[in-house]
Amino acid sequence: MNLFNSLKYTARKLRGNTRFISLDSKQINSSLPTKVRQKMFSVSNEFFITLNKSSITPPPLQHLFV
Repeated sequence: MNLFNSLKYTARKLRGNTRFISLDSKQINSSLPTKVRQKMFSVSNEFFITLNKSSITPPPLQHLFV
């Protein structure tokens, strides 16, 4: 499972808790449990770092809709 699919999978697991998760700031829905928020930051940061290292132009992923 590549990193992008992993990110989508993690977001899918959160369905029911929130409608969308913003990836462009630290203002993830505050109703999410702390551990879940930390996991989303971890996954999304790895995803964007990987994109930057491989010098791919990332798609405009301002918001991830779940």
